Amino acid sequence: VFELFPDLFNLQLVTPKKTKDPVKTAVDGNVYPDYTIYENPSTDIVLFGAMDPKILDNYPDISKWLNAIHKNLKYVISVCGGTLVYAQLGWLDGRRATSTKAGIHLIYAFGPKVNWVLNRRWVEDGKYWTSSGAFAGIDMITNLLAKDFVGDSAYETVERELGMRVSRDPENDPYAVDHSSFLESTSKMFSPVIRNVVPLFIKWFTSLMRAESSIITALFRYPLDQRSEKNLRSIPASQKRRCVFPCFDGMDLLSLAVLGDVGLGWEVLNFLVSTSENTIIRTKQGIRFEVGYKLSDLAKVKPVDWLMVPLADSMPEELVKMVEDITKSGGKCLERLTVRT
Repeated sequence: VFELFPDLFNLQLVTPKKTKDPVKTAVDGNVYPDYTIYENPSTDIVLFGAMDPKILDNYPDISKWLNAIHKNLKYVISVCGGTLVYAQLGWLDGRRATSTKAGIHLIYAFGPKVNWVLNRRWVEDGKYWTSSGAFAGIDMITNLLAKDFVGDSAYETVERELGMRVSRDPENDPYAVDHSSFLESTSKMFSPVIRNVVPLFIKWFTSLMRAESSIITALFRYPLDQRSEKNLRSIPASQKRRCVFPCFDGMDLLSLAVLGDVGLGWEVLNFLVSTSENTIIRTKQGIRFEVGYKLSDLAKVKPVDWLMVPLADSMPEELVKMVEDITKSGGKCLERLTVRT
């Protein structure tokens, strides 16, 4: 959402490592950070997305950097499980906040003094804005922009560019679960065990099945995927749909974010292919992203079942040729993401 307002925001990626080596992403590509935390980059807004809640244990210097810039931050934003980072730092003690519905078994372990609100798409408490999931985060940030930056035009811009309806009511959450007081008190009671044992259990268990369908989260009764996950997990790679995602300079970063939601690695094999012989592309927002295949490698990923065209302000000629090549050989062009021209 921030990228839709380039005159207002300068998006920068920060790595907790000591070098700015490429970082592997969930969409099987590498992103180049702009800074390391050791360069002490200053910022007005910090945003943490979904991640392992024990990242502060793995990279303790993140805490030092965040605490050093905390006082001067104008907005502290989190999407999904990113809230647990701020909770561990004590930033949310006594404040209202929300987090991923998949993490009800973790929130009291990592934030025992937070006033957790479990039936909201997002929660605002001063400069702290927290959302319950990825698309709830789109709603949250759009409402933040409307309130403090550009007014109601934020809704019009986001809805037009992303092709979705933005919720203006954080309490209108059809995915909220009625967590009973018993479950909440149980979470608090066993929080030390949950914090140290459950993450290890989930790490092992998710090698067999997704955490969303694990025994623990099932006990806490958040909505499970309605599809037959057992059958999906048993699909061999040779039988999965093969999806090509063309990448080129000037494409929107949002496209890469949405790609991670396609197939979830069960039904679909995603292939990021450059429309040139250069495997490092620069997004519209200036983010450098390294893909696994260049244009001459296209034959290696065939046959192609699906082709996803990314968001962009213009379409390079090479992309047109790639579309023609794939569709002539039987690939279907998905219309979930379209090119803005």
